[in-house]
Amino acid sequence: MASNADFEVTHEDQKLINRFSTVNMKHRDLEEQIGALKTELQHLRDASEEVMVCMEADGIMVKSGDTFWPCSDDSANDFISECQANTEKEIADKEAESEKLKEEIDGLKKKLYGRFGDKINLEA
Repeated sequence: MASNADFEVTHEDQKLINRFSTVNMKHRDLEEQIGALKTELQHLRDASEEVMVCMEADGIMVKSGDTFWPCSDDSANDFISECQANTEKEIADKEAESEKLKEEIDGLKKKLYGRFGDKINLEA
């Protein structure tokens, strides 16, 4: 077995390492985005519950940016439901993409650990 001093990293090895790094960073970014979307979805669910308990005769006031505007309960519920559906779809799309990236990461790890053994650390 070769020692660390005379272990050769080929151009193809370097390409695999670079690909692993790129895919791993994309996967981490997607996981962060998914977390943020899940938080947003929870906020939308909370807003939906608040609309349900609000019994104002003249509707509710909805904040958009720095502005408040009057809105009926039905309109607010419709808007929140649409936002929830869009957010859930976005989460599902990003989770599917994340799963594909995870599969690629696992394949790259297998190749790289097969080639380098314990001389490479792909866990961080």
